[in-house]
Formats: sequence, C-alpha cells, structure tokens
Amino acid sequence: MSLYVFGHRNPDTDAICSAIAYADLLRQTGQSDAVAACCGAPNKRTEYVLKTAGIAPP
Repeated sequence: MSLYVFGHRNPDTDAICSAIAYADLLRQTGQSDAVAACCGAPNKRTEYVLKTAGIAPP
C-alpha cells in the first residue's frame, strides 16, 4: 500500500515542492512506498519550476 504525501487543498509551488521533498526523504529513510501527490493541477509557475529542475509533477 502506498503512502501519499499531500500539501494543501490549493497547491502552490511551496506545497508541491514540500510534498515531493518529504516523500523523497521518507523513501530514503525506509518508507519505500511514499509518493508525492497534489490536490489539483499545478499552476503555471509551479510547472515552470518543476520543468526547470527536471522533476515530474506529482
């Protein structure tokens, strides 16, 4: 069973990046089924940040 890590209901760049980072930390510390997720589509600014960093949106 997967453990989903969410930010808040209206995802902004901070919420999505925090979910991605925390899910990664959990995977590195033994919670191999942690998955970053978001409630809704990322906005254009968040899409730009993730694309620039080479990270797939959750």
